[in-house]
Amino acid sequence: MTEFVVPITESDDVREVVDRALALWRRDRGKIHLLVVRQRLPQHVSRFLSRSDLDGFYRESGMRLLEPAMRRLDSAGAAHEEHVLTGPKAETIVRFAARFPGSRLVLDDRQGLLSAIGLGSISDQVRHLLRTRSMPAVAPDASSPT
Repeated sequence: MTEFVVPITESDDVREVVDRALALWRRDRGKIHLLVVRQRLPQHVSRFLSRSDLDGFYRESGMRLLEPAMRRLDSAGAAHEEHVLTGPKAETIVRFAARFPGSRLVLDDRQGLLSAIGLGSISDQVRHLLRTRSMPAVAPDASSPT
């Protein structure tokens, strides 16, 4: 079964990236893994919260971001799982995708503000990490530049 890893960030056009994932899913039926990576709260804030409260906060805010994608996949009948992780976004996405050898990583291709000013989007950072870490087990989406 083909695994599709679809990271969703606040700046993504969720409809576009989910439509791309659905097009791939329709060709190669499999499971779509929706992924949101939340940045950890600064320690001066998080020290006042219990671990379970922090985990709940990250999970709730991540699921809220995934809701439109989940609805779209449900209406298409696509098998999917949702994942909310914490950590540095690009690195966490690459590590997560590596858990599924041979998976397809479906990234947002829009040129956002960060790309326009030369800082690179999360998708750009993920592509860079995939090239520099020589991770052949994770294949970028075919429509993405390699």
